[in-house]
Amino acid sequence: MSRNRIVFLSISCLYFIVVLFTRKPDFFSGKLTHGKVVRIAEKVVPTDNLNPIIYVPDVEFIVGGETYTAMDYDAIWPPIYKEGDSVRVIYDPENPRNCYIFSMIGYWINMSELMIAGIILTIIGAIYLALKKNTSPFADTK
Repeated sequence: MSRNRIVFLSISCLYFIVVLFTRKPDFFSGKLTHGKVVRIAEKVVPTDNLNPIIYVPDVEFIVGGETYTAMDYDAIWPPIYKEGDSVRVIYDPENPRNCYIFSMIGYWINMSELMIAGIILTIIGAIYLALKKNTSPFADTK
């Protein structure tokens, strides 16, 4: 196996391990249930020159006979949910208000992590290419 593949697999495994233990509620102590998207809330996020609107799914789910409502701000991009969608929800059994839509985008992967990973990989790639192209003028030539 090439060195590049080994590095890629090592980084992927480390990322996976970090993700398993950094999500709140975490994968091991959280409980899964079904919920329903009852509405898509429009939220204005002020920026320097624009006031873009983001769409946040508002999810209802039942735990112990009590209905909980939660907005999942990590599941806003891309906007993949619509009213009436049935979704899986992961929640903290100690505090069911601490919950997220249990999906690949939002819970497992969020856009800020992807952007940071892209920046880091770009920097590493640029350093690798610079070192690969670098030929030392002090190399022993015979």
